[in-house]
Amino acid sequence: MSDRRSMILMYACALGTVGALVLTSSYKKTVEHHQREAEAAAAEQGSVGPSKASTFEQKLANLDKVR
Repeated sequence: MSDRRSMILMYACALGTVGALVLTSSYKKTVEHHQREAEAAAAEQGSVGPSKASTFEQKLANLDKVR
């Protein structure tokens, strides 16, 4: 009886792992798709510029230069 339970448990764990991998892959593809759409929309509007992170880093670098 316990052998059957362990087989069921291993099967359930394997299914859970496969399901998690599929969901992760799907989420990653969705994020990449939305990112490409956002970049295309920004390029279409002509507002392609440095990201907020890079401008923040530039401001920090300028502050270091002042000191």
